[in-house]
Amino acid sequence: MRPVPKTMRRAVITEPQRVEIQESEIPELQPDQMLVRVNSAALCTWEQRTFSGVDTWSYPLVGGHEYSGTVVAAGPEVVGGIKVNDRVCVMGLQRCGYCYS
Repeated sequence: MRPVPKTMRRAVITEPQRVEIQESEIPELQPDQMLVRVNSAALCTWEQRTFSGVDTWSYPLVGGHEYSGTVVAAGPEVVGGIKVNDRVCVMGLQRCGYCYS
């Protein structure tokens, strides 16, 4: 098992037609959170519109809210029996669960 990293790289859309690879610290893991090493991420129309400059309200944007990877750390209150080294897929947007969307 690899050690838990202290930093991460992320692709940030900073303006139309510009993406920067930035290094940032990984925040402290809360008891109900897990840290996932991302193996693949999907880009949706939101990222496409932001990159092309159609939507300009969300800069800077770290996209890829649908992704998969491997759990490298899990807090003690994580539900569902998820543990380190499990492969997971994540939908990173929260929904209210009440409306159709």
